[in-house]
Amino acid sequence: MAASSFDPKKGKPLAVKSDVFQGRRYTAFGNVFGPWGVKHKPTIWAYRLVPEALYDGETTLVYHDEAAIAEGRRARGDHAGLVVTVNGHRMVCGERVNLVSGLPGTPPLSLPEAQAWRERVMATAFADDREATWHAYAGHPVIRYHTGRGISSALLWSIDGRQVTEMWLEKELELDSPDSLAAVPSVPAGAQGQLGMLF
Repeated sequence: MAASSFDPKKGKPLAVKSDVFQGRRYTAFGNVFGPWGVKHKPTIWAYRLVPEALYDGETTLVYHDEAAIAEGRRARGDHAGLVVTVNGHRMVCGERVNLVSGLPGTPPLSLPEAQAWRERVMATAFADDREATWHAYAGHPVIRYHTGRGISSALLWSIDGRQVTEMWLEKELELDSPDSLAAVPSVPAGAQGQLGMLF
């Protein structure tokens, strides 16, 4: 939103937020979110940020340059070469990459751990009273919520075995029986897994 209303006439680059992934800094101008599925995976459309002195190519302060697009010098929606600032440092948007969500790469929670998390949620002031059944997907526990409006499913995962996160799944995804989780060892409290999602 800030980028689309940015006025380059002031001569200052657009200030952007950024994050580091696998040792490289990125910023993003768009994304596609929604439940994770085999065919659909949430994606962030990102640009690798390069220090301005190291960027080899034409640069611009203009986020959306109609004249450059009309002349064929820039494709609509292409932000390669855009000079930005990150915490006051001038950087340039380099190659565009798609950061695609994968399944968590952390050790799976056991079914008892997932059920204990559900019990803790039910004991809070914001108790979730939806009817739930247990399933599995790719070795991870999945809770399926049943409401009068339909069914939604969330894969449960955790980096530390305590803070559990719900990863929403597409309704059409075929789930396994929770019996397949019986052999999964529990993760000791404090054990660190590797986050396998790409964002």
